[in-house]
Amino acid sequence: MDESHRQIRKIKLSKYYKLLIIMLLTLVLAPGLSSCNSKLSPEIRRNEALWKSKHISNYDYRLDQSCFCPPNYKGPVDIQVRNGETTSVTYTDSGQEADEPIFADASTFANLFNVIEDAYIKKVYKLDVTYDAANGFPTRIYIDVLVGETDTPRIITITNFTVAR
Repeated sequence: MDESHRQIRKIKLSKYYKLLIIMLLTLVLAPGLSSCNSKLSPEIRRNEALWKSKHISNYDYRLDQSCFCPPNYKGPVDIQVRNGETTSVTYTDSGQEADEPIFADASTFANLFNVIEDAYIKKVYKLDVTYDAANGFPTRIYIDVLVGETDTPRIITITNFTVAR
């Protein structure tokens, strides 16, 4: 066999081994590359899918929060979402603008689903979520991180949901 044939054969074998390695890596890594959604409960997945299927990106709602936290973290606040982004968070009683970081994790329904998913994945002591039957968004989220501690629960309540035009 001459030198050029050996090089061609080397290239073919090299491509073969690369393809084999890629296939093996795909088989080994593919389950880990699938969406984190597969680790979530069917109830969370179903309601999040229902919410997303509505394609509602402009909406308003009232959020009330019970937690072991300063009063200004509790609300109630009225939240406006436009094009999927929070545009306004105001205290219901005073009409005063709230600091964005205070309610950032609850300022859109996408963010609230992230809170639920994070609590589920972390296997908190207690997670109890009630969802709106028609639209799938959470209406009440109860998260208790520690067993036996009375000051750790965080309860988020969503009311006054309206679709904005």
